[in-house]
Order: sequence, then C-alpha cells, then structure tokens
Amino acid sequence: MRAGIALRSALVALALASLTGCSGSPEAARESSARAVHRSRDGRLQYVTPPGWFDATADSQAAGHAVWIIRNDYGATLTIDEVRLDAAAVAMVGTGGLEPLAQLLMTLPSGDRPVRTVGAPETVERDGKAYCEYAVEVYETGDLLRVVLFRAGERVYSSTLVVPAAVRERGTEQLAEAQAAFLGSVSWISL
Repeated sequence: MRAGIALRSALVALALASLTGCSGSPEAARESSARAVHRSRDGRLQYVTPPGWFDATADSQAAGHAVWIIRNDYGATLTIDEVRLDAAAVAMVGTGGLEPLAQLLMTLPSGDRPVRTVGAPETVERDGKAYCEYAVEVYETGDLLRVVLFRAGERVYSSTLVVPAAVRERGTEQLAEAQAAFLGSVSWISL
C-alpha cells in the first residue's frame, strides 16, 4: 500500500517538474498576452496591443475612451475615441473624406489648452484602409498629440498618440510606427 502511495507521489512530482521545466519565461508570457485580441469599451472594435504596450481600456480612468493603451514605460499613451457626427458632418465626410473633418477637429483646443499645428492633415493609405493624420503641440506643456482619423463601418474614430515633451525630445518616429501598427490591427465588429 505504501509503495502505491509513494509511486503516485513520485509520478505527480515528476509531472509537475516536467510541466514547470517546459513553461516559458515571464517575457514570453508577456509577449503572448500582448498578442491577445481585445475589444473596445463600445464593443465595436477589436485590436491587438503592440509589443511594449499594455491595454488599460478596462481601467476606470479610461471611461471616456473606447480604447486606451499605454507604453510599458509610461512614456506614451494611445487612445481611440468615436467622433460623434451630426447629419451635416456625415455628409461632409461622405463627399470630402476625412481631411475636412480633421481641419475642423484640429482647431478645437485640447482639454481647453491652446495648441499649434505641427503637421497638417494628410490622407494616407495603409493595407487598403484610408487614414487622415495630423499633429498638434500643446503650448502649455510641449506635449505632442498625433491624431489619426479612420472609418469603421458607418462610424468615424480618432486615435490620439500623446507623447510627453520629455519623451518627444528623444524622437517620435518609433511611436508613430507603433500607432500605425496598432491601427493596422484594429477591425470593426458589426453588432
């Protein structure tokens, strides 16, 4: 009887040791979780968080955003928000594209703080999708806001990359590439 219990215990210990020995590193676990597909707060978008970023959409501080992701070192944030349009604006976007809407949106202050234009609205196409992007700087802080408008079904969304002034001094090219890659992963879900 004791031999049977000892044998079972040895088999359990051996099974646990082999499972532990085969498990990946914590970095691999983070990378695989970074590739998980997430859903926006409104349930209309799904996306993949890029490597080096984490999804904070479920956080209570993200309540005003459909999507909120943060770079692991907290050096930048990316949000997606629906742009609410009235009938006239929907017609304008339907005939003139996203650039006239971007021209209008960039004149609005950022959180009641004045901004200056750093990059004028420009329409670009990536992977068959049209985007309109522009950049503004917040006078007060020197933070860069890189905004990309895109359509998802009948809706228009804006993705805002916020780059603090201190991080901006080190360059924003990699962050702009991360935003483009992130937006490439976004897809619309028909509800």
